[in-house]
Amino acid sequence: MAPSQRFSTGDIGGIAFAAVLFAIFFVVTPTEAEPANTPPTIDDLMTTGDTLYADEECTLYCIASDIDQDELIFTWTATEGAIVTEGATARWTAPRRAGTSSVMVQVDDGRGGLQSEFVLLTVASNNSPSIEDIQCEPGRLLPGQASTLTCYAYDEDGHALEYEWSSTCGEVYGEGSTAKWTAPAAPGSYLIAARVYDGYGGEAVGTSLVEVLSASPPAIEQVIVRPFAPEFSKEYDWGYRLLRGRLCECELECVATADGKEITYEWVCTEGTIDGSGSVVLFIPPNKRTEVTVTALVSDEFGHTSSTDIFFKVLTREGYSEIDAVPGGCQCGR
Repeated sequence: MAPSQRFSTGDIGGIAFAAVLFAIFFVVTPTEAEPANTPPTIDDLMTTGDTLYADEECTLYCIASDIDQDELIFTWTATEGAIVTEGATARWTAPRRAGTSSVMVQVDDGRGGLQSEFVLLTVASNNSPSIEDIQCEPGRLLPGQASTLTCYAYDEDGHALEYEWSSTCGEVYGEGSTAKWTAPAAPGSYLIAARVYDGYGGEAVGTSLVEVLSASPPAIEQVIVRPFAPEFSKEYDWGYRLLRGRLCECELECVATADGKEITYEWVCTEGTIDGSGSVVLFIPPNKRTEVTVTALVSDEFGHTSSTDIFFKVLTREGYSEIDAVPGGCQCGR
């Protein structure tokens, strides 16, 4: 029979310590595993316009969700143009160059989950507006008067046009295709300019000239008398003496200036006949002894007038000996 084994107090303590260590390293209560992260989902990427002109804007919206309810971070980028972002929304401004641009959004859940999407945007080629005509009515005016300005323009792309008026002098006021211009005090030629733009980088400029004229009335420099029978006529300081009738008809010419303004002529006689119109007419004396006043009236386009009188004494065939006889010659006052 084998002898029985005995354990000392020290041996019992060692065994207990070993059991504790075994429990610590090998008898551990298992913990729950962390669930796997699910990347976010982009449900839709929308834009307010997919075809734009240069400098035109559109807004993009990214609709995204995350099954893990993580807070999402949105990062926007564009191949061209300018982009301003605010979370799930971005505002994109088209570049000046026509073509196709891409805008991309990346959605990050902050735990390594990423999702991205992009949209293609077309920048259309813009045609500049065209100016057909610029009218100034009136185009000739006096200092301080006003002219109505009208710009006739169109845009091939159908864009709404805006107008900007300017002048080398004078005052322009008004908006749109019609404006007013007030003439300066100094006469001269002034340039009126209209700038038309479509808001998408296209513009056109047109000009028109306006004439500002002197406010002074026309000036009559002289009236020239040309008798058809000079031997029967004579000039004096007070006027002319003529024989009566058609044989002594005279050509009258009025020489006048109006500082570039258009002028018209009117002739009036107290007796006899005026034949013709304009600056040169024919005066036919009456067939009797009398005194005649011929008036030349000159008017400019603004209604300013000037006039002058020519005085005639019409005699019969007896001659002028009682006033101005010429010894040895015909008694006609020559």
